Amino acid sequence: MIGGGGPGAPGRGVILVLLAGVVASGCRMISQLGGPRWEGTVDTVGGVTVVRSPATPVLDSGAIRLAPVWRDSLPDSLLEGPVWNPDPSLAVDESRLYLLDRRGGRVDVFDAGDGATRGGWPTSAPGGRDSLVTLLALPGRVVVGSHQELAVYPSDGHEVHRIRLDADGRSLFPLDDTTVLSLEAGGGGVAWRRYVVTDTIGHPFLPGDVHSRIAPEVMDFDCWKMDGGGGRLLVLACTRPVVMAVGDTGAMLSEFGIQRAADTASAAELDTLRRLYRARAAEMDSKLEGSVLDAMVEREVRLQRVEHVYRGVRFDSASGLYALLRQTPAFLGGSGTARLDLLTRAGLYLATVDVPGRIVAYDLAGGNLYALLAPGGATPPILAAFRVEIPSDVRERAAWWRDPEKKEGGR
Repeated sequence: MIGGGGPGAPGRGVILVLLAGVVASGCRMISQLGGPRWEGTVDTVGGVTVVRSPATPVLDSGAIRLAPVWRDSLPDSLLEGPVWNPDPSLAVDESRLYLLDRRGGRVDVFDAGDGATRGGWPTSAPGGRDSLVTLLALPGRVVVGSHQELAVYPSDGHEVHRIRLDADGRSLFPLDDTTVLSLEAGGGGVAWRRYVVTDTIGHPFLPGDVHSRIAPEVMDFDCWKMDGGGGRLLVLACTRPVVMAVGDTGAMLSEFGIQRAADTASAAELDTLRRLYRARAAEMDSKLEGSVLDAMVEREVRLQRVEHVYRGVRFDSASGLYALLRQTPAFLGGSGTARLDLLTRAGLYLATVDVPGRIVAYDLAGGNLYALLAPGGATPPILAAFRVEIPSDVRERAAWWRDPEKKEGGR
């Protein structure tokens, strides 16, 4: 199964520094060490830079925290759709936050600084509102993707034009300031097609040797969560904290991951999935034969035996952080708060932070986390912004932040 990831903010260029060798050990607070220490390895394997971080982050729990900036309650209609569809789409540019209400057929706009409503506009797609899938924010443009087309708007919502898609546009990712990639799967292979949003031209984007050096088995049964920007596509395995970076030529450039074992789904979680998937499939096609439905259900169960707890990847060029979302999917009975594993620009596992609620959609931009949260219980969904507060002594070691071999005062 290939799972769609949410869209990225514009300009979030992914700059991966080429590293080599082995870095010294340590995992206490950096300020206690007189210089950063990190226990992990950096190698080059087949021309790909591979960074392996230990399961314990460099910073202790609580060293990095999320400081609330603003929050706003939203209606239930913005919660996630069926299990096989992506979550609601959220994207941020320099000053605005855009949220696609797939069920309502609307793009809602908020001020990124204080959360104030800045209007919005209705949108449509062939097949009706249910065809709306995802949203991206590029400089000066907002792109709404459907199963059959891209609708390109300026930031004020006046429609510019529509781009017809040759395939399903449910998985859409930014490549650079003017280009998006649409994922295509079929015939036993995976490819992307690129669309320049100022015209209707699509070109194939065929990936090269994209497989994990850290955990080779993940590509055999995994789903992927993806994001992009700065000419790169990021591919996160759903079962392991492993991220692969693919360049704009289709070649894999870098991989980084955390040495953490995969989680196995419980029998109760798999039974929950069976019931939900069976009900959803029957609802969409009531004429499915029992044997066909049974096969579909059991195929999904097999895919979920190793729990898909990694639900998204984002990169923020302003803070130099990757944020990997970790939470048990709602369709497996997941509850409780979400967690973000934060990694540096060079792919080092820096810290883990708890998020006050379950993340339905999120983005990381300008040093802030923007998220649509489901707090739980009867509380309606909340749109919120948090400042990612990084200790000053960590920020001061900018050279180490980018390259652990150039650390200041390290051991």
